[in-house]
Amino acid sequence: MLYELRMRFFLSSKTPNTIDFSEIQNVLKLGSPDSTWRIGDRLDNRSKRVFSDEGIGFLISEKPDADPIAEIEALLKHFDAIGVDAKNLLAKFSSQIAIVIELYGRGSPNLHLRPELLTSLGDHNIEIDIDLYSFAHKSKK
Repeated sequence: MLYELRMRFFLSSKTPNTIDFSEIQNVLKLGSPDSTWRIGDRLDNRSKRVFSDEGIGFLISEKPDADPIAEIEALLKHFDAIGVDAKNLLAKFSSQIAIVIELYGRGSPNLHLRPELLTSLGDHNIEIDIDLYSFAHKSKK
């Protein structure tokens, strides 16, 4: 294994009580969310910091050596297959694909963002956030 990829999808809003978690699950068909939060909820049990927005998050992919571009394209195709309902929902909120890549040794994934992919992300009102972490080797858990 050269790297591990985790990709999550988030929808959020700065306006209180505008996100209907059930509607999002029903329309986007991404399964059960792995996180939901409302304005004022604590970021975690140890923190005094609170969320300034409300939102919902879904784990989309967690695979060793997965192609992040292919994973993004698959998610966009999924939304396209749903059609106008997904497009309307995505237009109402801030949305983001968050990718975490943990590199081990010398491997690295393809991160070539072609113009048509960037256009499609914009058409879907989706931002992308990529975090890269490099380690000499994978620690044993």
